[in-house]
Amino acid sequence: MNVIVLGSTGFIGKNIISSLNKHQIKNSGFGSLDVDLTKKASIKFLSKKITSDTTIIFAAAITRQNGDNLENMKKNIAMAINVAEAFKISKPKQCVYLSTCDVYGFPKKTITEETKCSPQTFYAKAKYSSELTLTSVCKEIDAPLLILRYNGIFGPGQINTQYGPNRFILESINDNSIMLWGNGEEKRDLVYVKDLAEIVVRLIAKDKNGIFNIATGKSLTFYELAKKVIKILNKDIKIENRERTSALFNQYFDNSKLTSELPDVKFINLNKALKNTLNWYLRNSN
Repeated sequence: MNVIVLGSTGFIGKNIISSLNKHQIKNSGFGSLDVDLTKKASIKFLSKKITSDTTIIFAAAITRQNGDNLENMKKNIAMAINVAEAFKISKPKQCVYLSTCDVYGFPKKTITEETKCSPQTFYAKAKYSSELTLTSVCKEIDAPLLILRYNGIFGPGQINTQYGPNRFILESINDNSIMLWGNGEEKRDLVYVKDLAEIVVRLIAKDKNGIFNIATGKSLTFYELAKKVIKILNKDIKIENRERTSALFNQYFDNSKLTSELPDVKFINLNKALKNTLNWYLRNSN
Protein backbone atom coordinates (compact mmCIF):
# COMPACT_ATOMS: atom_id res chain seq x y z
CA MET A 1 0.00 0.00 0.00
CA ASN A 2 1.19 3.49 -0.87
CA VAL A 3 -0.64 6.31 0.92
CA ILE A 4 -0.59 10.01 0.13
CA VAL A 5 -1.96 12.35 2.79
CA LEU A 6 -3.21 15.72 1.56
CA GLY A 7 -3.14 18.19 4.44
CA SER A 8 -0.34 16.31 6.19
CA THR A 9 0.86 19.37 8.14
CA GLY A 10 -2.52 20.02 9.75
CA PHE A 11 -3.74 18.86 13.15
CA ILE A 12 -5.47 15.73 11.85
CA GLY A 13 -3.07 15.08 8.98
CA LYS A 14 -0.05 14.94 11.30
CA ASN A 15 -1.76 12.34 13.46
CA ILE A 16 -2.70 10.24 10.43
CA ILE A 17 0.93 10.29 9.27
CA SER A 18 2.00 9.20 12.76
CA SER A 19 -0.49 6.31 12.75
CA LEU A 20 0.60 5.20 9.26
CA ASN A 21 4.21 5.17 10.42
CA LYS A 22 3.28 3.18 13.50
CA HIS A 23 1.73 0.53 11.26
CA GLN A 24 4.75 0.69 8.92
CA ILE A 25 2.63 1.73 5.95
CA LYS A 26 4.50 3.52 3.19
CA ASN A 27 3.31 7.09 2.97
CA SER A 28 4.08 10.61 1.87
CA GLY A 29 2.38 13.85 2.83
CA PHE A 30 1.77 17.21 1.23
CA GLY A 31 0.81 20.41 3.00
CA SER A 32 -0.21 23.80 1.66
CA LEU A 33 3.44 24.84 1.23
CA ASP A 34 3.99 21.84 -1.05
CA VAL A 35 0.89 22.27 -3.19
CA ASP A 36 -2.00 24.75 -3.16
CA LEU A 37 -5.01 22.55 -3.81
CA THR A 38 -7.18 25.59 -4.53
CA LYS A 39 -5.13 26.26 -7.69
CA LYS A 40 -5.51 24.48 -11.04
CA ALA A 41 -1.77 23.76 -11.03
CA SER A 42 -2.39 21.20 -8.30
CA ILE A 43 -4.16 18.94 -10.82
CA LYS A 44 -0.96 18.26 -12.76
CA PHE A 45 1.07 18.02 -9.54
CA LEU A 46 -1.21 15.35 -8.04
CA SER A 47 -1.73 13.39 -11.24
CA LYS A 48 2.04 12.82 -11.40
CA LYS A 49 2.09 11.51 -7.82
CA ILE A 50 -0.84 9.11 -8.13
CA THR A 51 -0.38 5.53 -9.30
CA SER A 52 -2.73 2.55 -9.42
CA ASP A 53 -1.67 1.46 -5.91
CA THR A 54 -2.08 4.91 -4.32
CA THR A 55 -4.58 5.55 -1.56
CA ILE A 56 -5.31 9.26 -1.22
CA ILE A 57 -6.30 10.52 2.22
CA PHE A 58 -7.87 13.92 1.63
CA ALA A 59 -7.54 15.72 4.98
CA ALA A 60 -6.81 19.20 3.60
CA ALA A 61 -9.32 21.93 4.41
CA ILE A 62 -9.73 25.52 5.48
CA THR A 63 -11.34 25.01 8.87
CA ARG A 64 -14.19 26.94 10.47
CA GLN A 65 -11.74 28.52 12.89
CA ASN A 66 -10.11 30.24 9.91
CA GLY A 67 -13.41 31.78 8.84
CA ASP A 68 -16.82 30.28 8.16
CA ASN A 69 -17.50 32.45 5.13
CA LEU A 70 -18.29 32.32 1.42
CA GLU A 71 -14.69 32.85 0.33
CA ASN A 72 -13.40 29.87 2.29
CA MET A 73 -16.37 27.80 1.15
CA LYS A 74 -15.33 28.43 -2.46
CA LYS A 75 -11.74 27.48 -1.68
CA ASN A 76 -12.73 24.21 0.01
CA ILE A 77 -14.93 23.26 -2.93
CA ALA A 78 -12.14 24.21 -5.36
CA MET A 79 -9.83 21.78 -3.54
CA ALA A 80 -12.27 18.91 -4.06
CA ILE A 81 -12.78 19.78 -7.72
CA ASN A 82 -9.04 19.89 -8.41
CA VAL A 83 -8.40 16.60 -6.59
CA ALA A 84 -11.25 15.03 -8.56
CA GLU A 85 -9.77 16.36 -11.82
CA ALA A 86 -6.44 14.75 -10.91
CA PHE A 87 -8.24 11.43 -10.37
CA LYS A 88 -9.62 11.59 -13.91
CA ILE A 89 -6.05 11.76 -15.20
CA SER A 90 -4.50 9.25 -12.79
CA LYS A 91 -6.92 6.85 -11.12
CA PRO A 92 -6.01 6.05 -7.50
CA LYS A 93 -6.56 2.74 -5.76
CA GLN A 94 -8.84 4.45 -3.24
CA CYS A 95 -9.81 7.89 -1.94
CA VAL A 96 -10.55 8.65 1.70
CA TYR A 97 -12.29 11.98 2.27
CA LEU A 98 -12.37 13.47 5.75
CA SER A 99 -15.67 15.31 5.93
CA THR A 100 -17.63 16.48 8.98
CA CYS A 101 -20.75 15.57 10.92
CA ASP A 102 -21.78 19.20 10.41
CA VAL A 103 -23.28 18.05 7.10
CA TYR A 104 -26.24 16.70 9.11
CA GLY A 105 -27.20 20.14 10.38
CA PHE A 106 -29.19 20.09 13.61
CA PRO A 107 -31.24 16.87 13.66
CA LYS A 108 -33.34 16.24 16.75
CA LYS A 109 -32.89 12.45 16.60
CA THR A 110 -29.84 10.26 17.08
CA ILE A 111 -27.50 10.60 14.11
CA THR A 112 -26.63 7.61 11.91
CA GLU A 113 -25.11 7.38 8.44
CA GLU A 114 -28.68 7.33 7.11
CA THR A 115 -29.59 10.68 8.68
CA LYS A 116 -30.58 13.23 6.04
CA CYS A 117 -27.89 15.81 5.33
CA SER A 118 -28.90 19.41 5.91
CA PRO A 119 -25.71 21.53 6.09
CA GLN A 120 -26.30 24.96 7.63
CA THR A 121 -22.90 26.68 7.63
CA PHE A 122 -20.59 27.66 4.77
CA TYR A 123 -18.07 25.10 6.03
CA ALA A 124 -20.62 22.27 6.17
CA LYS A 125 -21.99 23.15 2.74
CA ALA A 126 -18.48 23.06 1.29
CA LYS A 127 -17.84 19.67 2.84
CA TYR A 128 -21.11 18.23 1.57
CA SER A 129 -20.52 19.66 -1.90
CA SER A 130 -17.05 18.10 -1.86
CA GLU A 131 -18.54 14.75 -0.87
CA LEU A 132 -20.91 14.89 -3.84
CA THR A 133 -18.13 15.95 -6.23
CA LEU A 134 -15.82 13.12 -5.19
CA THR A 135 -18.68 10.61 -5.18
CA SER A 136 -19.60 11.46 -8.78
CA VAL A 137 -16.03 11.34 -10.10
CA CYS A 138 -15.05 8.19 -8.18
CA LYS A 139 -18.15 6.48 -9.55
CA GLU A 140 -17.26 7.64 -13.07
CA ILE A 141 -13.71 6.25 -12.87
CA ASP A 142 -14.72 3.22 -10.75
CA ALA A 143 -12.52 4.09 -7.77
CA PRO A 144 -13.58 3.25 -4.18
CA LEU A 145 -14.44 6.25 -2.00
CA LEU A 146 -14.50 6.22 1.80
CA ILE A 147 -16.18 9.24 3.41
CA LEU A 148 -15.51 9.77 7.12
CA ARG A 149 -17.71 12.22 9.00
CA TYR A 150 -16.30 13.18 12.36
CA ASN A 151 -17.15 15.63 15.11
CA GLY A 152 -15.61 17.18 18.21
CA ILE A 153 -12.00 16.25 17.44
CA PHE A 154 -9.51 17.30 20.13
CA GLY A 155 -6.10 16.43 21.50
CA PRO A 156 -2.41 17.39 21.65
CA GLY A 157 -1.18 19.71 18.92
CA GLN A 158 -4.41 21.54 18.13
CA ILE A 159 -3.56 25.20 17.52
CA ASN A 160 -6.78 26.67 16.13
CA THR A 161 -9.03 25.64 19.00
CA GLN A 162 -12.80 25.55 18.93
CA TYR A 163 -15.36 25.57 21.75
CA GLY A 164 -14.58 22.37 23.64
CA PRO A 165 -11.72 20.46 25.32
CA ASN A 166 -8.67 22.24 23.92
CA ARG A 167 -10.10 25.71 24.38
CA PHE A 168 -11.24 24.92 27.92
CA ILE A 169 -7.75 23.71 28.79
CA LEU A 170 -6.09 26.79 27.30
CA GLU A 171 -8.53 29.14 29.03
CA SER A 172 -7.80 27.40 32.32
CA ILE A 173 -4.04 27.72 31.87
CA ASN A 174 -4.04 31.32 30.64
CA ASP A 175 -7.05 32.92 32.35
CA ASN A 176 -7.96 30.63 35.27
CA SER A 177 -11.47 30.53 33.86
CA ILE A 178 -13.68 28.64 31.40
CA MET A 179 -16.36 30.39 29.38
CA LEU A 180 -19.60 28.50 28.75
CA TRP A 181 -22.45 29.53 26.50
CA GLY A 182 -25.54 29.56 28.68
CA ASN A 183 -25.05 26.95 31.38
CA GLY A 184 -23.11 24.65 29.07
CA GLU A 185 -25.99 22.18 29.06
CA GLU A 186 -25.78 21.16 25.39
CA LYS A 187 -24.32 17.71 24.72
CA ARG A 188 -21.61 16.67 22.27
CA ASP A 189 -19.75 13.50 21.30
CA LEU A 190 -15.98 14.09 21.53
CA VAL A 191 -13.30 12.08 19.68
CA TYR A 192 -9.59 12.06 20.55
CA VAL A 193 -7.53 12.84 17.45
CA LYS A 194 -5.26 9.80 17.83
CA ASP A 195 -8.34 7.55 17.93
CA LEU A 196 -9.57 9.14 14.71
CA ALA A 197 -6.20 8.60 13.02
CA GLU A 198 -6.09 4.97 14.09
CA ILE A 199 -9.59 4.35 12.75
CA VAL A 200 -8.67 5.94 9.41
CA VAL A 201 -5.67 3.65 9.02
CA ARG A 202 -7.59 0.52 10.02
CA LEU A 203 -10.43 1.23 7.59
CA ILE A 204 -8.13 1.82 4.62
CA ALA A 205 -6.22 -1.37 5.47
CA LYS A 206 -9.54 -3.21 5.04
CA ASP A 207 -10.22 -1.42 1.71
CA LYS A 208 -13.50 -0.07 3.03
CA ASN A 209 -15.71 2.36 1.13
CA GLY A 210 -18.99 4.15 1.80
CA ILE A 211 -19.81 6.52 4.65
CA PHE A 212 -18.83 6.11 8.28
CA ASN A 213 -19.50 8.44 11.21
CA ILE A 214 -16.56 8.58 13.61
CA ALA A 215 -18.07 8.99 17.07
CA THR A 216 -17.80 7.32 20.46
CA GLY A 217 -21.56 6.96 20.87
CA LYS A 218 -21.39 8.77 24.22
CA SER A 219 -22.32 12.43 24.66
CA LEU A 220 -21.70 14.74 27.60
CA THR A 221 -22.51 18.36 28.37
CA PHE A 222 -19.96 21.15 28.05
CA TYR A 223 -20.50 21.84 31.76
CA GLU A 224 -19.52 18.24 32.57
CA LEU A 225 -16.50 18.64 30.32
CA ALA A 226 -15.47 21.88 32.05
CA LYS A 227 -15.69 20.17 35.45
CA LYS A 228 -13.45 17.36 34.21
CA VAL A 229 -10.86 19.87 32.99
CA ILE A 230 -10.93 21.68 36.34
CA LYS A 231 -10.50 18.40 38.24
CA ILE A 232 -7.51 17.42 36.11
CA LEU A 233 -5.79 20.79 36.63
CA ASN A 234 -6.51 20.54 40.35
CA LYS A 235 -6.68 24.31 40.77
CA ASP A 236 -9.28 26.98 41.34
CA ILE A 237 -10.83 27.65 37.93
CA LYS A 238 -13.83 29.94 37.55
CA ILE A 239 -16.67 28.96 35.22
CA GLU A 240 -18.17 31.98 33.47
CA ASN A 241 -21.53 31.96 31.72
CA ARG A 242 -22.43 34.06 28.70
CA GLU A 243 -25.76 34.57 27.02
CA ARG A 244 -26.34 32.26 24.08
CA THR A 245 -26.15 33.67 20.59
CA SER A 246 -27.75 30.59 18.99
CA ALA A 247 -30.29 27.94 19.90
CA LEU A 248 -29.29 25.04 22.16
CA PHE A 249 -28.59 21.84 20.22
CA ASN A 250 -27.77 18.38 21.57
CA GLN A 251 -25.91 15.81 19.50
CA TYR A 252 -26.15 12.04 19.84
CA PHE A 253 -24.59 9.38 17.59
CA ASP A 254 -25.30 5.74 16.90
CA ASN A 255 -21.87 4.40 15.92
CA SER A 256 -23.01 0.80 15.36
CA LYS A 257 -21.86 0.82 11.70
CA LEU A 258 -18.33 1.67 12.79
CA THR A 259 -18.26 -0.84 15.66
CA SER A 260 -19.71 -3.52 13.39
CA GLU A 261 -16.87 -3.01 10.93
CA LEU A 262 -14.24 -2.67 13.69
CA PRO A 263 -15.63 -4.78 16.58
CA ASP A 264 -12.52 -4.22 18.71
CA VAL A 265 -12.38 -0.45 18.20
CA LYS A 266 -11.56 1.35 21.43
CA PHE A 267 -11.77 5.00 22.37
CA ILE A 268 -9.39 6.41 24.95
CA ASN A 269 -10.75 7.25 28.38
CA LEU A 270 -11.78 10.91 28.27
CA ASN A 271 -9.91 11.83 31.46
CA LYS A 272 -6.71 10.31 30.09
CA ALA A 273 -7.18 12.11 26.76
CA LEU A 274 -7.65 15.43 28.58
CA LYS A 275 -4.51 14.82 30.66
CA ASN A 276 -2.50 14.04 27.53
CA THR A 277 -3.77 17.24 25.92
CA LEU A 278 -3.03 19.34 29.01
CA ASN A 279 0.49 17.96 29.30
CA TRP A 280 1.19 18.78 25.65
CA TYR A 281 0.18 22.42 26.19
CA LEU A 282 2.27 22.63 29.35
CA ARG A 283 5.32 21.27 27.49
CA ASN A 284 4.72 23.67 24.62
CA SER A 285 3.64 26.70 26.61
CA ASN A 286 5.57 29.13 24.43
